[in-house]
Amino acid sequence: MAEILIKPHGRKAKLRVGRTILSYLQELDVEIDASCGGRGVCGRCLVKAIPDESLAPLTEVERRLAKPGFRLACQAKILRDDQNVQVEVPTYARYKILGRGVEKPVPLNPPVLRRFTPEGEKVYWRNVMVDEYRGEIYGLALDVGTTTLAMYWVNLETGVVEHTSSMLNPQIRYGDNVIDRINYARTSRQTDLENAVRDGVNQMILQRPINPDHIYEVAVVGNTIMRDLFIGHPVSQMGEAPFEPLSTSPVNKSAGELGLKVNKAANVYALPLIGHFVGADALAVILATEMHHSRDIVMAIDIGTNTEIAVGCEGGIMVTSCASGPAFEGSGVKCGIGAVEGAIQSVEIAEDLKIRYETIGGAPPIGICGSG
Repeated sequence: MAEILIKPHGRKAKLRVGRTILSYLQELDVEIDASCGGRGVCGRCLVKAIPDESLAPLTEVERRLAKPGFRLACQAKILRDDQNVQVEVPTYARYKILGRGVEKPVPLNPPVLRRFTPEGEKVYWRNVMVDEYRGEIYGLALDVGTTTLAMYWVNLETGVVEHTSSMLNPQIRYGDNVIDRINYARTSRQTDLENAVRDGVNQMILQRPINPDHIYEVAVVGNTIMRDLFIGHPVSQMGEAPFEPLSTSPVNKSAGELGLKVNKAANVYALPLIGHFVGADALAVILATEMHHSRDIVMAIDIGTNTEIAVGCEGGIMVTSCASGPAFEGSGVKCGIGAVEGAIQSVEIAEDLKIRYETIGGAPPIGICGSG
C-alpha cells in the first residue's frame, strides 16, 4: 500500500481510499487552518497535492473556494492507493507575544519553596516534599488562548521572567473558534482536542534551555472552553443552554496526570472560572489590574478570538464575553487569514500617503492576519 507524505514536515501515513487529506493532517498533528472544522465553509485549508490523479475530482465547494493549483484538505479525498501522494502544507509563522509592559512589585509567595532539612536541601510544594533541590526552581505561566498559546518561564526564587514563548494553538485544525471545538467534542473525540493543546505546550517547554525537571508549578488561564479542554473537563454541555461549565472552581492536578513534560510531581493550577464563557483569563486580568480595589469605575478589555470585557470597581464588577475572531483574526472574513507565510502582518501609511506593508516571510500577500 502506498503512503501519503506531508511536506515540509516529513510525516507519513498509509493511504486509504475515501479518506480526506484533512483527516491525515489531524492524525499526524500537522498545523492547518481548518477554521470551520472541516465543514467546507471557510476555504482556508488550502494544500497542494500530487499526483492529481490519485485524488477525487474537485468538488463544487473547491471550485467555488479553492485557489488555482490548490485543493481544500477537507474536501480532497484519496481516490487510489497504488501510488504515493505528496501534500504540501503552508508553513505557519511563530506568533510574537508582548515582551514588555508595566512592571509593578509583586510580593513573592510561591507554593513551591526550597527548604533546608537535616537530609539536605529539598523542594517543597506547600508542606509536601516533592524533590531534591537541584540548583533552580521554575514555574510556568500559561495562557491557553483559542488561537495562541503563550508561556512565561518564571524563576520562583527571584521572581524574574527569564523566557517567553508562543505558538499557534494546535487545536485550530479542529476549528478556529470555541463553538467549532465544542461541536467537535460533541460529535467526535474530545481527547483529540485535549492531546493537541498539551502536545503544543510540551513542544514549547522542550524548546527552551531550562531543564524541564526543574519546573515544579504550572499556572494556567484561558477562557472557559480552553481551560477545561486543557485540564480534561467535559465541554460538550457548553454547546446548549444554560451554558454551564462542569465547575467554576480552581483545579489542581499533577503534571504526570496531564502528560506535561515538566517534573512529574509538579502541580498544575488552573485558575477559577467566572461563569459561562467568561473564564480564568478574564479573572487574571481583574487580579492583575486590581480593578476590584479601585474606587473609580474601571473598564478592562481582553481582546482575542474570544474577548472578555469587565466593568466595575471595589463595589462590584460586571463581565461579559463576545466573539472577536472575525474582526481581529480573520475568522469568516474573505481576506482574513492566520499567521502563515504571505499574510500581511503590518501596514503603514507614509506622509506621502503611499501604503507600505510587510508580509510574514516576505512572501507575496495572500491575506491579512490579526496584526495587519
